Amino acid sequence: MDQASTTLKDDLRQSINWLASFGKTENGGVTRLLYDEAWQQAQQRSHRK
Repeated sequence: MDQASTTLKDDLRQSINWLASFGKTENGGVTRLLYDEAWQQAQQRSHRK
């Protein structure tokens, strides 16, 4: 894998982990119902990113 692919893969993994932090559950899952507070936070912060 070339450097660009590795960087893209790492960036994507970081973005997924960052987004998963919104609505994180106690058992390690993610629940983000449409229009709930976690969903709204994820939407607002992803627009700022």
